[in-house]
Amino acid sequence: MQTFLSGLAEVEGAVAIFAHGHVLRALAAVWADLDVTAAARLPLDTAAIGLLREGGRGRLIQRWNWKSEL
Repeated sequence: MQTFLSGLAEVEGAVAIFAHGHVLRALAAVWADLDVTAAARLPLDTAAIGLLREGGRGRLIQRWNWKSEL
């Protein structure tokens, strides 16, 4: 997961990632500098959106398990 995140550091701008929920939960946990086991506490519904970003306080999970009411 760290190798994947390191590769993203070289990309400019926003990146969209599509994957199985287990992978995305693990990615979010590692992104936020949590132990990967914390991923079990990040529920993620089908077709939900998570927004991870660099902020003034470091890496943030800004939005998680969000679904637009379209």
